[in-house]
Amino acid sequence: MNALPQQHATATTPAAAGRPRRLEAILVSREDEFLIELGPVLGDRYRVHTVENLAAIPEPGAAGTHLLLVDGDGLSTATQLQSLPRGTPVIVIVTEPAGWATAQGDVVAIVSRADLSGPRMAEALQAAETRLQASAAGVTASRPATAGSRHGGRQMVLIPVALAVIAAVATGGWLVYRSRPATAPAAPAAKTRPAARATPSASAAAPGTQSVFELLSAARVALHDQKLLPHDPPRGDSAVELYAQVLIQDPRNEEAADGVRRLFSAGRPVIESDIAAGRLDEATQLLTSFHAAGADDVVLRQLDAALATARPRWLATRAHEAIRAENLTLAQQLIDQLGASGDTGAAGDLRRDLDARKTEIQLRGMAADVHAAIAAGALTEPVGDSALSRLQAMRNVNRGHALTLSAQHELQAALLARSQSAARQGQFDAAQRALAAAADVAPSPEVNVARRELQGEMERASQRAAAAAAASSRPQATAAGAGPAAAPNPVPARPVAPQVLAARTKAPLDVQYPSRALQHGIKGYAIIEFTLSDDGSATDASAVEAAPKGLFETAAVNAVLKGRFDTAGLTGGQPRRARIRINFDPR
Repeated sequence: MNALPQQHATATTPAAAGRPRRLEAILVSREDEFLIELGPVLGDRYRVHTVENLAAIPEPGAAGTHLLLVDGDGLSTATQLQSLPRGTPVIVIVTEPAGWATAQGDVVAIVSRADLSGPRMAEALQAAETRLQASAAGVTASRPATAGSRHGGRQMVLIPVALAVIAAVATGGWLVYRSRPATAPAAPAAKTRPAARATPSASAAAPGTQSVFELLSAARVALHDQKLLPHDPPRGDSAVELYAQVLIQDPRNEEAADGVRRLFSAGRPVIESDIAAGRLDEATQLLTSFHAAGADDVVLRQLDAALATARPRWLATRAHEAIRAENLTLAQQLIDQLGASGDTGAAGDLRRDLDARKTEIQLRGMAADVHAAIAAGALTEPVGDSALSRLQAMRNVNRGHALTLSAQHELQAALLARSQSAARQGQFDAAQRALAAAADVAPSPEVNVARRELQGEMERASQRAAAAAAASSRPQATAAGAGPAAAPNPVPARPVAPQVLAARTKAPLDVQYPSRALQHGIKGYAIIEFTLSDDGSATDASAVEAAPKGLFETAAVNAVLKGRFDTAGLTGGQPRRARIRINFDPR
């Protein structure tokens, strides 16, 4: 604790014009709570300097320069007060005054801690002031001061010392505000710091137009209002900013330096807590404030290093949150910052996550377009604006994505439903086209079931047509003038077995040899059955035999569906089932 400077004022120094004189007080205590309790009591009437024990009290330069306020709870016995400098009035403040009846010397009063804001403390301060005035006038300490000396003729020695008690009040307010657990995530309202109060203080004058005295006065008001830290944006009316302005004008000003030290003493664990909890924006704001105020440079560098170490993890967490919230622009900015910090591995993982989310957002909109086209009945037409073409656009983006597969299943179900409806109405061409489109969407057990059902429906229709033709061509024998001839016993018609054509191609088929078979030199064949239409196209194709199984079927079916075939075997342009064998040989 620095000694009180004595050269700045004397007992005869007049007060600055228009400014009230303030008394000097030394507080002896190790507890911030004691200083916090005294702050409102002393107000702006006293310049206060603090020491931690009686031995640190400076020798008075002249009689009547200051009074002492002693935290009696920090002393072991009352006899310790006998070591105090003579001629200095003493007020002892204790929790239990009864044990201090033996206090002697210059003790003016013993005040209970519970009475700090009551009349007992006010009387003690008045008595101490009276004794200071008497000492300054050369009168014995026991002579009472006149009313004139109390109110009109007092000339006190003004010593510029640190206003530590007000800083202690600020520390207490800070600690009460920041008493939340360090690791608990703060709700948005809890993040509002005392410095960011919306109500402007009377001290919020522009710092550049204020003197040191005015800045210190404004800082004390800011501390009283617990406006400790800058606003966003800064307005220059927080305690830290005001102290910084004082130190710019007067780098050796003890009150400002002591205020910054005390604020930083309480602010350092807050900054460390913010860094540990990932509140780096708040930690950065505090660090910037204390850098500007000239706090301990060594500790600030340590905190800067801790902040720099925590920033990559913080950036990664923020980027994950932005991706989940689909704020892709912010996510990209945070990932770029993370990469610039040197953590390229985490940045690469996050970029992949970001790309996946972009794809999902794109496919989500495209899936909605597919659903709308299905609802409108535009399954395969018009080309380029149908559900089928929109599904193909989704496949071009990501064929295996869950959204693509879901849209694919929805479209195939709609095509199968259309095929079944057309078959029931006897519209077999339309049914075959819808079924072929469903097979083009994707091979599935549902397509195979629908194919067998359609084939059965077509065979039954053919049988019904044959029976009707036979019945219409049977001669009806009648005898003139005779009763009707006895009808022969009806013979049930046999079902006509469907005939399968041996298909002949008009041009060689475009067969894509399976890469796995080609790589291993595997040869084989596949027999494909399909419906041959009168335009030579093939629909509803499926493998009825293949060797080896599961290797050549898909390639053969695809080749048949793209081929063109001779229609000479068709009767009356009616579609018929046909078969073709496709051989596979890598040589």
